[in-house]
Amino acid sequence: MRKSLIALACLSAVAGAATAAEVELYGTVDTYIAVNHNAGKTDVSLRSGGASASFWGIKGTEDIGGDLKAVFKLESAFLVDTGSFSDAAQVGNVIFSREAWVGLQSNTWGTLSFGRQYTPHFLTWAMTDPTDLSLGSSYSPFFFPMPTGVNGEVNDSLVRHDNSVLYVSPRMAGVQLFAYAALGEEKDATTGEITGSEDGNVYNIAANYVNGPLFVMASVLYQDYSGNQTINNGYGLDGSYDPDPRDGKHQDNGHGMYYNLGVTYDFGITKLSGAFMYKDGEDTEAIPNFWVAQIGAATPLWGGRWSVSASMLSNETQDDADAYSFGTRYDYPLSKRTKIYAGYEVVFNDSNAKYSVEAGPDSSLHYTNDWGTTQGQFFMGINHKF
Repeated sequence: MRKSLIALACLSAVAGAATAAEVELYGTVDTYIAVNHNAGKTDVSLRSGGASASFWGIKGTEDIGGDLKAVFKLESAFLVDTGSFSDAAQVGNVIFSREAWVGLQSNTWGTLSFGRQYTPHFLTWAMTDPTDLSLGSSYSPFFFPMPTGVNGEVNDSLVRHDNSVLYVSPRMAGVQLFAYAALGEEKDATTGEITGSEDGNVYNIAANYVNGPLFVMASVLYQDYSGNQTINNGYGLDGSYDPDPRDGKHQDNGHGMYYNLGVTYDFGITKLSGAFMYKDGEDTEAIPNFWVAQIGAATPLWGGRWSVSASMLSNETQDDADAYSFGTRYDYPLSKRTKIYAGYEVVFNDSNAKYSVEAGPDSSLHYTNDWGTTQGQFFMGINHKF
């Protein structure tokens, strides 16, 4: 009888601990067929990460009393078409390439977290873009810094950072504040070696405001460059060498300031959005100054959602280096967790620009475009959440 009571007490303790600590396994599997047109050539391929990245994750909370919770999140991206890690993960052999952080959360004081985390700079665009900066977004060719991206680095340093500290305030009178710092230990995109205690540092503050159908978010980000800034290192993602003299523009160090503003307003029949970013820095060909503007809309249609947007990038440093893009996508839910989608994305480059159709660092869609060309892509795919 006594042993039974002891066993029952142990089971009750375990049950109580399980109730206090909640852990969830979740993820998304996304794949699509792409028909790409570029420089007079057409290719058809199976890709991963269209409407969103393919990834799995673990997140959890533990109530530790006194209006305080311990929270954590670990997310790992993968490619459905090959079963391998995403390109962003392969750069540094990173298991949890999307997010890896732990912190404390309070309803009164907000959340303080530490690890590999998204920048508020990225969230400003992701939360105001009609397609969440995924395939079909007119802005994704300009935001994601693959070899032809606007900051010249072959990594995702404007999306998220290692060794970061993030504070998010409670929402008060509709306002929520963000403070973010990634302090040193940045890795060189080519060698993977730590470049120093200051190289690659990022400091980012932001705020958003919600009032009924209105959402506004603004962000200011400062970035120290890590000594390997190039327009393009001369090599494509397939290893081929491009001898064009416009490639290989190099600058050992520098900095950039990024000013973002995004707005959405939900009218019910459609949700309109607009966003603007200005980048001010070294004003060199390797680290140019530029601005980007986008307008878009997301409209309920035939049981699904139709998104459309148009963007323009103006290079303030170099002549004939502007670019324009258009994107549209239709998403149709088959269930609460599964949807199919189709759309089109196109990029028009001036003679000294080479931006490409892009779906983000966690996708398998990365093209090395030619200077001054127009690239377009039709796509259709399926997305399942678990």
